[in-house]
Amino acid sequence: MYKTLERYRSCNFNSEATSTPESEDYQEYLKLKTRVDFLQTTQRNLLGEDLGPLNMKELEQLENHIEMSLKHIRATKSQQSFDQLFELKRKEQQLQDVNKDLRKKVQCINMSDKPHLFHHGL
Repeated sequence: MYKTLERYRSCNFNSEATSTPESEDYQEYLKLKTRVDFLQTTQRNLLGEDLGPLNMKELEQLENHIEMSLKHIRATKSQQSFDQLFELKRKEQQLQDVNKDLRKKVQCINMSDKPHLFHHGL
């Protein structure tokens, strides 16, 4: 649809054969305005609005676009979940290592205190 409008506008303006800077600016303005209108229409369509004028092919293209977007979103979410899980496992391992070191220190302290207790007759 966008390409059709672009061809129409370019043919229409080419037939006038104007090459003044003002007309080139105006042509650029019209081109950008057409692009903005197209993007706004596409955005509304993606949100499920204004679907009535679309033909079957355009609806199928819209459906495919939405499905591809969903696949991309799901893949991104899965990757983020995987990364988060990996990071949590890494932190778990670090905490287990720290816990192991602390247990060794407590055990060493307890072992060094026991001979002291026997010397005092306890």
